[in-house]
Amino acid sequence: RLRCFRMDLLCCKHWRNRKMRTVAPVPESRNIELPDRRSMMEASARGQLGSGSGRADPLLNEPSRTLAEAETGRKEALAALSRERRKTEDLQRRIDELAAESHRARSAEAALLEERRSTSRLREQLKEAVSESALAAQASQESAANSAAVAKLAEMAEAEGRIIAALHARLREVDAECKDMSDFTERVATLTVKAGQSAEDPHITF
Repeated sequence: RLRCFRMDLLCCKHWRNRKMRTVAPVPESRNIELPDRRSMMEASARGQLGSGSGRADPLLNEPSRTLAEAETGRKEALAALSRERRKTEDLQRRIDELAAESHRARSAEAALLEERRSTSRLREQLKEAVSESALAAQASQESAANSAAVAKLAEMAEAEGRIIAALHARLREVDAECKDMSDFTERVATLTVKAGQSAEDPHITF
């Protein structure tokens, strides 16, 4: 778009220069030689600028018409130049606006690129945080499993303690029974000995 505006601007300048070179040309078909100021003053002094009827000489009016046409052409050229200047100013203003928009677009693109980089860094940090969270969750699960295993071992140790206590109680009972049996055996042996002695000696009584 900037290239098109520049081409339009160059075309406008070329047209303006061409217009200024060709402002109000004198028609070649008339082939009239314009009188100078001195000859016009002499003609006026001789009374040749007008007739009795009040009509002006067409040859003398021709320079004024040519000058009027030149002035008109000059005014038109100035008006065209003013229009071209306004158009050029409008084009320059549009070029400046486009340049400003381009600068803003580049700034926005740079900001977007920086935002993308920041988003990428945040995404990487989020991935690392998720990985650390997964590791922490796994460690927590392992800790919970270890705690459950420790609790189970504690329960098993407590049960073993109860079993050992019961075995000790049973051993004490067995010891008591063994002692009773030993005492009974000793009494039986004593009675047997006494019975044997009484058989040999009838005077021995229990």
